Amino acid sequence: MAKESGPNNSLDKKSWAQLMEKTVMPFGFDIPNSKVFEGRITSANFLDTSLFSLVSGTHAAERTQEHVQTQTENYCVVSFQLTGFLYLTQFGRRTKVEPGQFSTYTSDAPVQIEGSRDYHSLSVKVPLSRFSSSPEELHQLSATAFSADQGLAPAVQSFLHHLKAGNGSISAPARVGISQHVVGMIE
Repeated sequence: MAKESGPNNSLDKKSWAQLMEKTVMPFGFDIPNSKVFEGRITSANFLDTSLFSLVSGTHAAERTQEHVQTQTENYCVVSFQLTGFLYLTQFGRRTKVEPGQFSTYTSDAPVQIEGSRDYHSLSVKVPLSRFSSSPEELHQLSATAFSADQGLAPAVQSFLHHLKAGNGSISAPARVGISQHVVGMIE
């Protein structure tokens, strides 16, 4: 079942960090010129794979080595940029991701994210252990902007969008297949 933080939530920095830790993974946050964060997150779980839509104001998020060490499972996040933009930095690479593009990052290494004022993304989080590619191979793709109009990217984005919309009507047995298909389409 989808979980949502609420329409246009105003949260303090600590509450937003707790929501992100529960829904996505632990991050530290910087919210410029404000102690209140405007944002909304909707999520759906398909076994060990999760889908989340994030709408927010200007912010910076960082996973430090300390965050990495406290996490028992490592993930790859594939994020489609719908509006606004983000700067993503990992493994010595920095890229700007704009609408019509997607990017990846992994949770097993520090990462920095800077989101614009009108940020909206649709992302899927998959355990690294589900991929046939090694973590090192996935690291080579991190912090790189890819066109969401080429290859399987349009099909993946459409599939994720429809999963988000129909989440409440998806049966438990179907969630197993969905999880497997999402990983297969991404890889």
